[in-house]
Amino acid sequence: MQVKTTMRRLVLVLILLAGTATLLPATAQTVKNKPVTFTLTKVGVKEFLAEMKKQTGLDFVCSSELIRQLPLVTISVKDVSAERVLGDVLKQLGCKYTINGSIVTITHRDQKGRTRHIEGVVRDDQGEPLPGAVVRVKDKGIQTVTDNTGHYVINAPTTVCQLEYAYLGMQTHTSDFAQGTVDIKQNIRMISDNRLNEVVVTGYQTISKERATGSFTILKHNDIEKRHTGNLSLALDGLVAGMQSVDDGRGGKTITIRGTSTMNADYTPLVVIDGFPVMDNPSSGASTNPNLNALERINPKDIESITFLKDAAAASIWGARSANGVIVITTKKGQKDGQWTVEGSTQLTIAKKQNVHQLTNLTSASQTINYEKWLFEKSMISSPYSRNITNLYSGLTKSQLLLYQGYNWGTMDMAEMNRQLADLASLDNTKQIRDNLLQRPLQSMTNVALSGGIGQWGTRFSVEFIHEKGDFLGSRNNQWKMDWQNEYQINKYVSLNLGLNLVNDNRHSSQIGISNLSILSPYEMLVNSDGSYACHFHGSYNSDVLNMFDWSGFTYHNMNYNLLQEARSRRQRVNNTQFRLQAGLQVNIIDGLRFNSKFQFESSRYTQKRTNDEESFYTRYYVNYYTPGDMDGNALGISAVPAGDLVINDKGKNHSNLFRNDLTFDKVLGEKHAINAVIGNEISNYYYESWTNPYLWGVTATNGGTVGQEGYVDTMDGSQSSIMGVPQNGKEHVYDSWNHNRFVSFYGNVAYMFDDRYGVSFSARSDASNLITSKPKYRWSPLWSVGAIWNLANESWLSKTDLVNRLTLRLTYGQNGNAATASSAHTTVSISSSSVDEWTGQYPGSIYDYGNPTLRWEKTAITNIGLDFALLNNHLFGSVDVYNKKSTDVLGSVNIAAVNGTSSASFNNAELTNKGIELSLGAQGAIGDFTLSGNLTYSYNKNEVTKLYTEINNVSDFLNSDYIPGYAMSPIFTFEYGGLNNGVPCVLDTEGNKYSINDESLFYLPWKSLLHYQGTTIAPHTAGLNFTVQWKTISLSAYMNGRFGGKMTMPQFNYNYITSWGEKSNVLAQVGDLMDSSGSVITTPTNMMPLPTVDDDGNPISLMSYSGWSMYPRSLNMAVEDASYIYLSEIDLNYQLPHKWLTGLRLKDVSVFGKLENVGLIWAANSKNYHPDYLPGSYRPELTCTIGASIKF
Repeated sequence: MQVKTTMRRLVLVLILLAGTATLLPATAQTVKNKPVTFTLTKVGVKEFLAEMKKQTGLDFVCSSELIRQLPLVTISVKDVSAERVLGDVLKQLGCKYTINGSIVTITHRDQKGRTRHIEGVVRDDQGEPLPGAVVRVKDKGIQTVTDNTGHYVINAPTTVCQLEYAYLGMQTHTSDFAQGTVDIKQNIRMISDNRLNEVVVTGYQTISKERATGSFTILKHNDIEKRHTGNLSLALDGLVAGMQSVDDGRGGKTITIRGTSTMNADYTPLVVIDGFPVMDNPSSGASTNPNLNALERINPKDIESITFLKDAAAASIWGARSANGVIVITTKKGQKDGQWTVEGSTQLTIAKKQNVHQLTNLTSASQTINYEKWLFEKSMISSPYSRNITNLYSGLTKSQLLLYQGYNWGTMDMAEMNRQLADLASLDNTKQIRDNLLQRPLQSMTNVALSGGIGQWGTRFSVEFIHEKGDFLGSRNNQWKMDWQNEYQINKYVSLNLGLNLVNDNRHSSQIGISNLSILSPYEMLVNSDGSYACHFHGSYNSDVLNMFDWSGFTYHNMNYNLLQEARSRRQRVNNTQFRLQAGLQVNIIDGLRFNSKFQFESSRYTQKRTNDEESFYTRYYVNYYTPGDMDGNALGISAVPAGDLVINDKGKNHSNLFRNDLTFDKVLGEKHAINAVIGNEISNYYYESWTNPYLWGVTATNGGTVGQEGYVDTMDGSQSSIMGVPQNGKEHVYDSWNHNRFVSFYGNVAYMFDDRYGVSFSARSDASNLITSKPKYRWSPLWSVGAIWNLANESWLSKTDLVNRLTLRLTYGQNGNAATASSAHTTVSISSSSVDEWTGQYPGSIYDYGNPTLRWEKTAITNIGLDFALLNNHLFGSVDVYNKKSTDVLGSVNIAAVNGTSSASFNNAELTNKGIELSLGAQGAIGDFTLSGNLTYSYNKNEVTKLYTEINNVSDFLNSDYIPGYAMSPIFTFEYGGLNNGVPCVLDTEGNKYSINDESLFYLPWKSLLHYQGTTIAPHTAGLNFTVQWKTISLSAYMNGRFGGKMTMPQFNYNYITSWGEKSNVLAQVGDLMDSSGSVITTPTNMMPLPTVDDDGNPISLMSYSGWSMYPRSLNMAVEDASYIYLSEIDLNYQLPHKWLTGLRLKDVSVFGKLENVGLIWAANSKNYHPDYLPGSYRPELTCTIGASIKF
């Protein structure tokens, strides 16, 4: 049904777009018939053609030599068609003409028999038509230009000749033609000239890359659009050297640039859109954060270019928010007095269903029972289940209940127990989960954009619609994005611009995910053979105990739990609307000097409604729970909350405003001196607030629900408890939080270039914020940078060779900053709003943050040396950068005496380093109708925590810390496995001494003699490769990425045992490496400890010696493997319909495309061929297929 709907939408969009073409400017046919009226007496042909252009809008191409040779023109006409006037006048002059679109080419009539037509279409290296490209016959004075569709026709001599094709920003193309009289069709694909078309946009300035001293990477709109995705973070993957991206759990990517420069502050890059930093995904006080982050909010098809600012010279102008790098996005704009353009596209994406075993990492039903039988046989039971109401909150599986009845209680004979266990072992719920709880993800996306201008007004309006179904039942999303950009030139001195952006995101889910599936035992079917709901054992509430209650006296009589029923009776809806307004005034004071005043306002509001129908176990349980009862399971009264649905409403709002004024001077003085400078200030304000409303109990179609009473109530197990979701302490909300950040900034930047060869730059910025201590020496953050550039390719001794087209050496040094928002300059206290202390009768409080009276900005000093190059007529190009980042005053956690009310506090006491190399290498070329292009990125980053004042001494600290002085961030430390010692696994210290793993005191001994550093989970080497092969109008692209040198901990068995406390525990798939299908223990498993047989004294294994085993599996050296891999992320196929098919339809371009995404691993270094980011027990993106079409006219 979804596919049919999307295909109908595709057809409708194409029809609407084609119909809109009737509103576009008149075609050549209507122009030729347009009547003209004028009188001219003895004027030159140039004046005659100017009058014709004025009245018809036609453009004329004619060699200046021919115009000089032609006689004067005298003519008087009234309401005569342009075609007739042209024919009569040019015939008298001995000339002829051809019309191609709105372009008229004039040549001598006497060339008949000595000329031939050469025609075709001129496109760029991405296949886009190039209107206005100049086509000339070399050395003959004959030329024409392409029309709006890139089409051209030229009269070339029949002799041997050369045609030159020229377009700004493209390399000049030359084609040779042999002698002949036959007309020729010649399509041309031009190649970008990297020397001309790259400018660096910092958000404050736009600078030619030849003059920019900093380290930048620039992506054009074609790089983004051909990825065909609605999430920008996915389109960037693998394209930028030094950028790493990992799944964010929301369908996108979390991005870092050149490593991590902080421990507790935000580590993601600052995102700037059209010169303004935008709000990212602020932390929310509600149970989930529905706000879209900055990259999710922008439509990739609205992007003109993206500049990545990496070093101090590039990013320091952004001051205290630039240490993590800056992503500067420039959106598309309409052209003033330009031709109107309509673009549209639609696509459908279909993905495979998730793999159940990948999500749960559970073993089969038979293996589950084999392992649990082994535990019972070995008496591996802690606090055995005593089958009374005190065990209500203990996890229990069906098979464990049967084993208790057979082995412990004697209430079932062994034969009956084994028969029922065999029945369970024969079941497999995989298919039912796949069919009932999982769904095939679908996404349809439609884009429409209109751009153009009238007079001095340029505008562009776009809208995007996305509808998608997620992986789990009930998961769906409807989203739309609107963007409207306007610019108006009041006069030659003053211009205004206004931008509006609006995003609405409406998400639905059943609140069912991986964690729910993992608690379901593999033999627990969702439905019985008759279609009724099967009874599952709940993960947190003992289902056997629940059956002991006499539910007839309670509100709800059925307390069976079923996951499918929960999925159908629980709903979550999140609606998020985000708005951005940008306005600017530019005044050109004198040549090169302009004043800019800009303002931005952002607002975001979300509502989250969680509904638990009264059929859900969650609602049934709590309505019954708040009923007075006794220890025998009998109701003694009525529930304190009414029957009906339970509804929870969360809300939040964020807003920010920024006001900026600056002066910019950009001018070339004389022939050799170029200056680009800016000075200004800005004030910004960010406010976040979120809250949870009181829970509404007993919601029905006619009743809006009621709020529970304050204080304590009697419960069904004889205890007392406060009712969930009731505001306490006189508060309006159950939970609320807010954050208000204010910034004041002054900045300046100047760049000077001499003779396009030698350049220097200097920038400085100082920020102050209410986040920082009031002490002046800490509050203001003076950040600065200096840089130098040398364009060697412009030196006389190198500029004469065609081998080197660009060779630029760059050197920069400076400081960037980061706002440490994870702490406060003052002590902050958290007061409970949910319950009263039963001893004091007061609402308890705790120290949330001890406070840092010298809280200040984190600083990162960056040294960067870079080389940009373009060789072999720009067919080979790229850059190399070497950098050193040293972060100081980093906010770190310090242990303090508990007498202060807390055991730790945050201070600016840590230091980090990131040292690395980046390489970007691109190539492009054409062979006949084939065009080849590709880009390789490689980066190496070595990070290290160089200083951190904290007590990390024992083994446990090292195994659980992400930051340890002297080592890389996210380190892996392990014991060295020593094999079996008298049948008991052991570990070795640095001198080879053996220690039994039954000795739990090992975790509290000094680490140096026991632990070995294995490496870091953050891969130091990353690479990306993409290439495109194009033949005529068919192109094939592939995208690959890889990480190398990192380490991963392979999935391990958890060696769990039976307990009557805690959540229900299932058996992991890795038990298959320790026990065969018959239940026999494998004595020599590979890279795992075997299941125990004896204790340290050689006696049969007991629970006492087995209970600590679960701490070791992930801490042994044999569990760690190389995390290197190469991944084929995407394959794209695009076909542009031939121009000759579109000529009569007034269309510029029609394309159809398809792509495969998440294609799979090409190579992995680990023994199981796992992707390190998608280990068993986690979400793994499955293969997706996309088909779509785009149209432009």
